[in-house]
Amino acid sequence: MTIHKPFGRASMILVVCGAVLLSSCGIGSAGNASSAARTATATGAAQGAGASSHAIIIPNNDIFAPYITVLNAGDTVTWLNQDAILHTILTAPTTQGGAVNPEQFQIVLGPGKAASRTLRQAGLYYYYCDAHTTFHDQGPAAARPGMRGYPVPMDGFLYVLGPGNSGVAKQSIILSAENRFTPWLTVINPGGTVTWTNQTQRAMTVQGAPGYGLVNPTPLTMQIGPGSSSSLTFNTVGIYDYYAAERASLDPIWMRPAAMSGAAGYPTPMEGIVAVFP
Repeated sequence: MTIHKPFGRASMILVVCGAVLLSSCGIGSAGNASSAARTATATGAAQGAGASSHAIIIPNNDIFAPYITVLNAGDTVTWLNQDAILHTILTAPTTQGGAVNPEQFQIVLGPGKAASRTLRQAGLYYYYCDAHTTFHDQGPAAARPGMRGYPVPMDGFLYVLGPGNSGVAKQSIILSAENRFTPWLTVINPGGTVTWTNQTQRAMTVQGAPGYGLVNPTPLTMQIGPGSSSSLTFNTVGIYDYYAAERASLDPIWMRPAAMSGAAGYPTPMEGIVAVFP
């Protein structure tokens, strides 16, 4: 089962273009191309479902759409470069005992080209285009000045469900004066507790991005005073994308966190991810 979340007119254009590109590249039948293109509106996958295909589009912009794709181990992801320039798809280093980026990959994708990869290992995958972002391991990649989507970075997540993946029972996250969540990636078990501690000098609002399917399946919002802590227990399996509302805002086109101009650390968004695996 694939759960769909529309992003309005822009996403419909991407989906149609994705179907055309898949067909022109000879990836499966027209029916399979259409099915793969529909997953470009991002999504969910049910455990135990048969292997399926998912499309991630690079439109005429420095962005991956969708930002978060949910799939099962054994599924195939196809990146479609609809841009006029070359992009590189590169995973960040493996961390958290192999729970983050358990498989490494690097794909160089020329203009108008498509490339696929089958993900056989469950886990959380974070990838980015190293030509259009600056990566550091203390937070999400930052958009390079002059990038067309600036300040939204060209990065993305694959949340891969399946056996053999486990997280921690509890995690402490620091909100720092440098406008970072440390650590910014957390993989926990269902029933696990995350505690955020605010080390800044002002109250901070931890706000979840809009939810659909297994992406932000339950609302996440809390205000944490300076020097204070707040905890949440995550009982619902899914991937949670959150940000500090005083330091980042939702981009109106792509509906994902973007750094506010003038914030410390700009253009790196003050964003965090909690991935809960069954």
